[in-house]
Amino acid sequence: MEKFCFIDVETTGLNPVKNGIHQISGIIDINRTAKHAFDFRIAPFESDIIIQEALDMSGATVDQIQKYPDPEITFEKLIGILDKFINKYDKKDKFIFIGFNSNFDDGFLRALFDKNNHDYYGSYFRWPDFCVARMYMERCLTLNQYPTSWKLKNLAADFKLAKSDDERWHDAMFDIRMTRAFFYILKDWVPGNPKNWGIFTETNIEEEFLPIKTRT
Repeated sequence: MEKFCFIDVETTGLNPVKNGIHQISGIIDINRTAKHAFDFRIAPFESDIIIQEALDMSGATVDQIQKYPDPEITFEKLIGILDKFINKYDKKDKFIFIGFNSNFDDGFLRALFDKNNHDYYGSYFRWPDFCVARMYMERCLTLNQYPTSWKLKNLAADFKLAKSDDERWHDAMFDIRMTRAFFYILKDWVPGNPKNWGIFTETNIEEEFLPIKTRT
């Protein structure tokens, strides 16, 4: 049974130890079917450093994120969701963590576990995480063709998933929806047939992920 957890985070900086998460969004797939989507706004810990340039990416402000729900409360809700799909006492039952530049998102989620004194990240997620950007690089190596830009918004535009100037970019839920769609396009690709990139369209992306089941 394939259990995928697609996760994207928006953060207060680039260092998962010194900075924090202010939005975390995810989609849980079991055997390719989306079973749950969550979208949490989360206040940083008091010790988290906030860099305004990082907030500017998503259009957030310091005053705004400081009014978000406490990180401890949000973390408990997140664990409650993971527990619905994973038996943390079964070593064979784990999610594959999937993201675009997934090492970044994985690092911040691991740090969130640490900051909440939760030692069992590995009980929920397999190692290593799975990066969709590197997945695309593998396809590019096969074709000997490379994009002019590796930004997700530009790749999504290349594959007609969304426009690169869409105002929703850097909203974690929108970003992870696009990441998931791009993942399946690449997963379904048939070597030797560069035109067969998969089955997703903008229409069924919109239909499949809404409504989000868990949002704060």
